[in-house]
Amino acid sequence: MKFKLLVTAALAFAAGVSVPAIEANAQFSFCSQPLAPSTYLTKPRTPFCATTRSCSQWEVDSYQRQVDDYFRALRRYANEVDDYYNDAQRYISCMADLD
Repeated sequence: MKFKLLVTAALAFAAGVSVPAIEANAQFSFCSQPLAPSTYLTKPRTPFCATTRSCSQWEVDSYQRQVDDYFRALRRYANEVDDYYNDAQRYISCMADLD
């Protein structure tokens, strides 16, 4: 579902960009172009001790915290994509109103 929203947002944004900003400024109006969210998430690596099943409790706890942080970051990114999609729709409407 989130991927579908991302693709739709990208297509909507691309359609909105096709109207030159010069035309918008010529009519003394301004539409704020949304910025796409960027992410630099890295998946946590399974500790080497997991292959030998010799992990200490702190290694397990540390890995679990990393996994929890990763999923929190993914949820935050998904929310940012949803916000971007909504902003892109508003941008397209604004640009259409200028025509």
